[in-house]
Amino acid sequence: IESEIGIQFGAGGQLIDGNYVEIKLSKYNFGIDYKLTNTDFQLIDCTTDSPAIKIFSCDASIIVIETKEVGDAVVYITPLSHPELVFELLIRVVE
Repeated sequence: IESEIGIQFGAGGQLIDGNYVEIKLSKYNFGIDYKLTNTDFQLIDCTTDSPAIKIFSCDASIIVIETKEVGDAVVYITPLSHPELVFELLIRVVE
């Protein structure tokens, strides 16, 4: 059994420190890379209840976000191999 499964985020080739990212309101989609640590399985499910963003897709290793309005959003990420775990990614959409 994998112990202490974690998650790391990145954007634009840079590692994101922690679980917070600020992105600009744009007509273009934004990709956030992720890597589940201490497991070989990388498939996830992700949801949000915020009107500020729409999750376009969350295929293995990248979450594609569409910004809808300025505001804060939380993306809830659940590894498919460990549905008891939920990670949070905090996103602030700015002008």
